[in-house]
Amino acid sequence: MELSKSTLGGLEALQDPTIIDNETFHRLVDFAVLSLTGKTAGKDLSTFYESTRVDVIKSAYTDLTSLFVESARQNYDAENLSTYLHSQKLFGNRVEKLCDTYKIHRESLIHQLGSIGNTLPCVIDVDWRLDYCIKSSTDNDVSECVYHVRLTTKKHNKIEYVNFTCSLHQLQELVYKLKDAVRHVEKLSTL
Repeated sequence: MELSKSTLGGLEALQDPTIIDNETFHRLVDFAVLSLTGKTAGKDLSTFYESTRVDVIKSAYTDLTSLFVESARQNYDAENLSTYLHSQKLFGNRVEKLCDTYKIHRESLIHQLGSIGNTLPCVIDVDWRLDYCIKSSTDNDVSECVYHVRLTTKKHNKIEYVNFTCSLHQLQELVYKLKDAVRHVEKLSTL
């Protein structure tokens, strides 16, 4: 795991009870994890401003969220996180609090990270129907096949449908492009 020098310096400063008292530290750690998992229930960072300077709270919150996000992204468990923090010369009760909180919320952090992104949905099923169009409202003699295609997609365990209509030529072109994409993926997998 790679954290910036400023984040590591901020985590080191968090170990000092004169900067942030123990109660505020514990509340801030819990708030950071809950805000990452979307469970803050209407609370915001301003609730901490009365006990400590605003810049210190904002910096501490940023450092804590960076630590938790990177740990979840690297799929660390609490023991790996503890080892990493000790290798960075961070020890004490506050490090134990960080590791214990991470251990409790690890799965929900990883799940939340998995739901972020702009990945395309996976096609899991295809349904199609063939209609023969004899004439339309604009043309008296059409006489061509019309394919109605429905793709079933899945993204973040959510099923959605993509419906479209195409001609025989357009369907053949789609199938050709899909076969071409499969060939390219097979080439990449053999490298």
